[in-house]
Amino acid sequence: MIRPLDLEEIKKLYNERIVNDFPKSEVKPLKKIIAGWENEVYSAYGFYDEDGEELKGYSFFIRCSSDNTVLLDYFAIMPQLRSKGVGTAFLTEIKELASKKEKVLILEVENPKYEEDGPNRDYMVKRITFYKKNGINVSGVECRFYENEYIILYAGEPMEDDEVRERTEKVYVDFFGEKIKEKCEFH
Repeated sequence: MIRPLDLEEIKKLYNERIVNDFPKSEVKPLKKIIAGWENEVYSAYGFYDEDGEELKGYSFFIRCSSDNTVLLDYFAIMPQLRSKGVGTAFLTEIKELASKKEKVLILEVENPKYEEDGPNRDYMVKRITFYKKNGINVSGVECRFYENEYIILYAGEPMEDDEVRERTEKVYVDFFGEKIKEKCEFH
């Protein structure tokens, strides 16, 4: 069962999970997330058991105010439930929700091409494999965002790389402002 999270739930997940589940370089300041939520361009959903009691996973989104694009900003499954099909079930519901709302879902995934061999690189490859297995398209668009290198993925019908890049850039500029172009390089 998927349901929207309120601001207090977002704050709690940020402080208890996001800061632990994601690399420090990828974690936005909580005040930026709160401002986005207050301006109705940031949202979050929890994935719960059938009773709505146990949180199995969470997803945070940035919604572009100038078109129908949403960026899956954070997506995680509770550690004890990973590799048990929960991520697949949750991602399926996210894709269905985006489709019902006529939104184009895009994702950033760390680019293993820029990581040395080892467990971090293996994990990046595993994440991309997970998304591909679940019907997410891998574009040819890569992006250096601050010090992070990403590959841009998307759900739905095939898109040209130029459209993927334009949609991603719109989301970034819409959420962070024009100055973000100085910290973001598409290649």
